[in-house]
Amino acid sequence: MNSAVLLLERLAEETWERLNLSYKLSCPLSEQTLTDINVLEVVRCRPSGLRVYKARGNDEPKKGFDWEWYIGTNGTGWWRYSVQAKKLDVSYNRYVRFRHAVGSRFQIDILADFARTNRTIPLYCFYNAVPPKVEHQYWHCNLPFKARQLGCSVAPLPVARQLHQRGFRRSFEAAHQDPRVLPWRCVVACPLICTPFQPGHHPLAPDGQLVHPLRELPAFLTRDPEGNSVELPREGYTSELGGLPRWIMVMDVAV
Repeated sequence: MNSAVLLLERLAEETWERLNLSYKLSCPLSEQTLTDINVLEVVRCRPSGLRVYKARGNDEPKKGFDWEWYIGTNGTGWWRYSVQAKKLDVSYNRYVRFRHAVGSRFQIDILADFARTNRTIPLYCFYNAVPPKVEHQYWHCNLPFKARQLGCSVAPLPVARQLHQRGFRRSFEAAHQDPRVLPWRCVVACPLICTPFQPGHHPLAPDGQLVHPLRELPAFLTRDPEGNSVELPREGYTSELGGLPRWIMVMDVAV
């Protein structure tokens, strides 16, 4: 495994520990705080092939979403993901802010609109803390079970749509029963997900949606970030509902 995969594994474990400790000490952490802590660790460690940019001009607290991930390598291809983070409330075993509304729209609709308009793959990233025996029951990765790797898990949009239904119990078990819900390191480590870079159906794309990988990384992401931030270009960052990412993470699988 390359250094980026190892870092994602460590961040998943630390997210699990941090979330569990926050529950025990009655010191709640938000999705945004957990995301920012993970970003800080990426910037601090600077592993080969992995870098993070702060998107200037975003308005994620009102609209938009938490992450954008570019995963691949130049000359072969890049998958582009739009990612909304949600935190498990450990005390209630529930994702309590799932049906977050922005004006007359739900957050999930803003994410879906951006992904559809800009041909990205929409995902939900869950921050979790549950006993390892519970995690084991909902482990869908082909690699051997590794406790606390579901501290950060990813789910395709159809799973999130089901959880979003009014009256649906949004527990860890409900969110992770679908076999497509995986540890987040799988988007980099699993060859069934991160390769091949060919147009067609991606295992994490919405049902029936054909996706097209980028052959080259956008030019504004090919240089080291100045002050860890970039101005988002118009091309590739438009949608009817106006959502934009807060953070952009680039993961080169060839490094």
